[in-house]
Amino acid sequence: MRNHLISLVLSFINGSTSVAPDPVRLSLEAENAKWFGRSLISGGIVAFGCLLEIWETAISVRNWFRARSGLAVKENPKSWGIPIAALGLLLVVGGIVAEVTYEGLSSNADARLRAHESEVLSAAETKASSADEIAEKLEKDANGLQLQIAQADERAAQANRTAESERLARVGLEQQLSWRSLTSDQATAIAGKLMPFAGQQFDFTTFGSDGECLNFENELYRVVLAGHWLLDPNRKWSVQFTLVIGIEVRVSEKADTSTKDAATTLVEALNAEGISTTLRPIPAQEVPNPAVITITVGKSPNSMRPIIP
Repeated sequence: MRNHLISLVLSFINGSTSVAPDPVRLSLEAENAKWFGRSLISGGIVAFGCLLEIWETAISVRNWFRARSGLAVKENPKSWGIPIAALGLLLVVGGIVAEVTYEGLSSNADARLRAHESEVLSAAETKASSADEIAEKLEKDANGLQLQIAQADERAAQANRTAESERLARVGLEQQLSWRSLTSDQATAIAGKLMPFAGQQFDFTTFGSDGECLNFENELYRVVLAGHWLLDPNRKWSVQFTLVIGIEVRVSEKADTSTKDAATTLVEALNAEGISTTLRPIPAQEVPNPAVITITVGKSPNSMRPIIP
């Protein structure tokens, strides 16, 4: 009887909650992306400062070799390399300070995002606790209303069905807020299916400002290495900007049969373990090396659904 009353109160409270996008979450994600972008710019400034120091460094190395060889050292105090190197040093120092600052701000925004998601879950649990307290009072009142037992039982039956629906909704919310991961058995199964293609070259891309994507990329990276695949030695660091949901395995249309079979096997292995994965052929002119398979870690499919408190 009490369980029925709890379910009835939960259905009333949650029935009044409207489904709407979470503006706080969207704002924190936008802030995180902004600081991360500025961190990338700071990294570029550091790299440019290093380039400016190459001239003066090369002259210093040349003079060192000449000194070691007993030759006359040619010093040029009017060389433009001196102020250029000084400017490069300033850019390096300033760029590093800015990069560390923006990375800290990005991490802070990500921490606040995690805290907000925890608050959403806590609010749902608080509502459940409040429903329990209200149900206790209703139960006491029901004891003195014997004439209404039949009608209450009928309502309780409906409330019991609603309770199960609410329980499933809470479980779904917990799954939506959790990060993707692989168990050791799943990782072993996937790696075993990749081993027949040992030596296959691969690369990864993902969203640089999404902690969940970066974490899952690291897990997949270890699994692919366990399958004896090789990271592309000529890879260039890149960040995903266009929206991708789930895992996307990209292979050149001009790739040989072995590479295409390896990509198909990877897609099937991930899907077999419940990881949403699709195979995407890429035009040959867009792929510098057709022997490389690119694995793009997109947004978690669960995270793309609206959060319902």
